[in-house]
Amino acid sequence: MSTIVVTGKVEGSVLPTTANVSSVFGNSIPIQDTPRTVTVLTPTLIQDYGISSIQDLAQTAPASYTTPQFGAYSVPNTRGMLDEAFVNGMQSLTRTGGPPTSFNAIESAQIVAGPASSVYGPTENVGGYVNWVTKQPYFDQWHSTTSYSAGSYGENVWTEDFGAPIIPNELAFRASYQGINDGSYYDNVETQSQDGFFALAWKPNNDFHLDFNSEFQDTRFDEVTGINRPTQALIDDHEYTSGVYMPYTGTSGGGLVEDPVLVRISDSADDVAPQDSDYAKLFNSELTSTWDEGDGFSIVNRTYEAYQYLRNQEEAQYYTQLDTSNIVEDRLEFHLDFDTPIGDEAPTPKSGDSESMESDSQIGAPLDFKHDIITGLYFKSVNLTSYFGGFFAQWAATDLTTGTFPNANSMAYEANGYSYPIPGGGPMIGNPGAYYPNAVSYPNSTGGTEAEQAEEASAFFQHNIQFTPQWSLLYAGRADTIFDDITDPLPPPGDAPASANTIQVEPSANVSINYKPAPWITNYLTFNWSESYPGSWAGGGFNYITQNALGANTLNAASYHLQNFLYEGGTKLDLMDHTLFLTADGYYQTHYAIAGLGQICPLRTVGSDLVETYQPDKHFYISWNQSYMLATVVDPFGELTETSTDLTNGVGSPNFITPPPGNYRESGFPTMMFNGIAAYKWDCGVGVSMNYQITDPIPCSEVQPIWIPWQYEIDSSIFYTQKNWEARVNFFNITDQHNWSSGGLIAGTGNDFITLSEPFHWEATLTYKF
Repeated sequence: MSTIVVTGKVEGSVLPTTANVSSVFGNSIPIQDTPRTVTVLTPTLIQDYGISSIQDLAQTAPASYTTPQFGAYSVPNTRGMLDEAFVNGMQSLTRTGGPPTSFNAIESAQIVAGPASSVYGPTENVGGYVNWVTKQPYFDQWHSTTSYSAGSYGENVWTEDFGAPIIPNELAFRASYQGINDGSYYDNVETQSQDGFFALAWKPNNDFHLDFNSEFQDTRFDEVTGINRPTQALIDDHEYTSGVYMPYTGTSGGGLVEDPVLVRISDSADDVAPQDSDYAKLFNSELTSTWDEGDGFSIVNRTYEAYQYLRNQEEAQYYTQLDTSNIVEDRLEFHLDFDTPIGDEAPTPKSGDSESMESDSQIGAPLDFKHDIITGLYFKSVNLTSYFGGFFAQWAATDLTTGTFPNANSMAYEANGYSYPIPGGGPMIGNPGAYYPNAVSYPNSTGGTEAEQAEEASAFFQHNIQFTPQWSLLYAGRADTIFDDITDPLPPPGDAPASANTIQVEPSANVSINYKPAPWITNYLTFNWSESYPGSWAGGGFNYITQNALGANTLNAASYHLQNFLYEGGTKLDLMDHTLFLTADGYYQTHYAIAGLGQICPLRTVGSDLVETYQPDKHFYISWNQSYMLATVVDPFGELTETSTDLTNGVGSPNFITPPPGNYRESGFPTMMFNGIAAYKWDCGVGVSMNYQITDPIPCSEVQPIWIPWQYEIDSSIFYTQKNWEARVNFFNITDQHNWSSGGLIAGTGNDFITLSEPFHWEATLTYKF
């Protein structure tokens, strides 16, 4: 009697091996055979972790740690560098100071460490990327889910999600709406958001598949900036440097605090004035068409469009920004799978001829190379206009213990005569985006002000060869041509707008080797080389106008060719009848970080990760990560950071330090990180989970640092699930730790702001399904 083996995935599985991933190399590969470090966040993990913001991702992946980006977290950080954001494999609008990310449209995610492969092309940020996978339409039957969450500090979130087939087995849809009306633990901070998502899938036959989705978000929010004037006394004893700030004294332009006094400050203090408010509108849509031509040949076309409007007016921070961004992308992919037998087919041995059978099995059997090829074309169009006002910001000016916020416009801008009204910005004023030799009052350019029209055209090729069941080779290459044209939209009165343009070609390549000595173990080596661009201060752009050695406005050609190298090796183990999956890796990466003030800083990162996930059945799972990462700023050139640690030294804040040659540990990141989660669910529907994060000491800046000590946080949840409904309560920071975080090099605020995490808080969610 023959044996029939039926395989399937565990209900609520969190094992990364239960589904293939295509977010690394563009084709569907089992994660065990994917020669990169990938964290798969299933719907179960997203729910059990209580993920509702970008900073929550720091508890889920190795070498992932999100630093404050002026309070608005739009992308995580991996391996000491900002990440990119993708949506279903297409690059989205990425900016560090953007609005809070909505999770309404998200069903699952993959976090990939290191730069994108040649299929996805060069990106501004190369520490890693998160690929958001959106909700999919329902083809089986009608589904509807209603949920409401309430929690500490006035949290209110409601979601309605529903979908059904329109034409059975052919056309289906999914729609979701989420509304947020939240208060906050922090002073003068609140969020109101509306987000709508719609998806449509059409399968008229087995050869053609059309997927469409679209999302719109409207958000008013306040940035959780943190506490200014950070000192070691503030971190250790919550003692704040109080005193009147006297601006623009001395030769440096920095202000001083007169008669400073250390006083106890409220843990909820935040450098946000009552009148501060930010606003954003976002819209994106995606259309994916797939044609299966048969015989291993298929064509996929992906079109993605994203629009973003952002208005920041932060008087307490001496910062304003008004920008609109619009990008359109199209990637045409040709997929080809085929085999190439090597050698003549062995003759069939005669019955009973054991010698002939042995000989043929050793000599006459052919090799069968399996090929997986992706090649295609990519096009991107960028149109953005951005106004920035904050070049002369003095973040130490506000004394948070008095509750009195000075007027930023009169104090930081009008007094110096370096800023001008922003068209359509009402009272908002900004700094010109270029150098004007005739404008005595404005001798510098500010990268955040620009009008950019750019195009990117690319061709790519990737070939994955399976030589034997043990050995495979993947190699790829790509060339991107960028046509960039930038104009200053805010020239000084009487001056013609400055402009600059350029055409640059950015190549990239990656090579990976896999060796599987047994079906349950994969060893890999990966090399990735790419050139990247600095990006604009608004989302989606490539660069900004700078001055050359002669003082002329230009687009620095060298900045389009920032060299990034990744060397990574690792082992992946699928053990205990596919219930335990382990990954161990080591890497060496050289890349560039664009600091918060626009400096281009070379970085070198060395590290290793150990990741384990164990799920023996539907009741229990445990997953944990251990990471070591040493990120070093190598011989920084130019002004590295600001300092406000000593407001009485006669220099004041802000002042900018040009450090002597040498290597400096990157600020804002730990070197050792530990995180994980465990959950158990009984058959009656009751379940519990607990997750944690531990970090070692963190320097707040590269020079004259203050230090954040060892820290940890423990979260937990309890839930009760039935067929049609679920009740869940999440408890965060259950030991009520006072944990700090610093923007460090990435935000450029390492010695200017420090953020205290929320104390113990809770969130309760009731969900009904039918």
